[in-house]
Amino acid sequence: MSDVSRRSRGWGRDRCVCGASLAGLLFAAACGTDDAAPAAATSSGGDAGTPCPPGERVGPSGACLAAGIQNDGCDAGEHAVDGVCHPAGIAPDACGTGFTSTNDGACAPILPETPCPPGEIAVPGETACHVLADCGSEPWGEAPSDPTTRFVDGAYAGTGSDGSEGKPFRTIQAAVDAAAPGAVVAIAAGTYTENVLVVGKSVVLSGRCPGMVELVGGDPAAIEIGAEASGTHVRTLAIRGTSTGIAVTGAKDVVIERVWIHDLPHPGLWVESLFAPSNVTLDRAIVEGTKAVGIYITNANATV
Repeated sequence: MSDVSRRSRGWGRDRCVCGASLAGLLFAAACGTDDAAPAAATSSGGDAGTPCPPGERVGPSGACLAAGIQNDGCDAGEHAVDGVCHPAGIAPDACGTGFTSTNDGACAPILPETPCPPGEIAVPGETACHVLADCGSEPWGEAPSDPTTRFVDGAYAGTGSDGSEGKPFRTIQAAVDAAAPGAVVAIAAGTYTENVLVVGKSVVLSGRCPGMVELVGGDPAAIEIGAEASGTHVRTLAIRGTSTGIAVTGAKDVVIERVWIHDLPHPGLWVESLFAPSNVTLDRAIVEGTKAVGIYITNANATV
């Protein structure tokens, strides 16, 4: 009978496999060095450097962890909070205002059952669509009536327009040009086909409501707010046209609220810091039907 010796790869130690002669068969004896094979570690721990049983691994504490158990001791798909394992996702009682639990770790917004029609909106928590702003009383809506307010009414048929309530301007740009810094430009119902440029001072462009006041502009933008026009406020009107809706370049603290920007081939709102820093707040507005992007911001800040 002859012995055949080989190295076992499983433990990295010398072991001997003794084979029987062909006549004896079915008899095998193991022989080896004086070093005994190490015992397998259990899932509760083991000596440092000791391999874990098949299907387990050594965790950060040195203990063996079963398959599927993470380093924090939680099962796969769970996470530990204050030592307690929780399923992944958001707890059913932790959804934010206007959202409801889907009972699978997610939250869904509470909204109307069908999409809102153009020009109307619903925010999470509302089950009915509504317009952006009430139209108020004619002809100026919520715009204040004071000596600094410049009034616009495209339907005015009189002469001698001076921006007063009795003799309003027919165009928005004429009112912007005549307005004092920070003054309100009150815009009556109508469609105004023009581009409005606000530079050198801030103004408040205040339409009666988006459903009744529409500005239709061309290139480069229906409303362009530029240098030294920081603090300009645009509210309660609608904008569409053949280019960009509102472009802000080098003006800070611009506020755009309750404005319906729609059906444009270019961005509804474009904000950039061209020659000076820009920042814009867009609040309770609708931007829809733009062919490129809804809102484009480059090298500037915006709060939407």
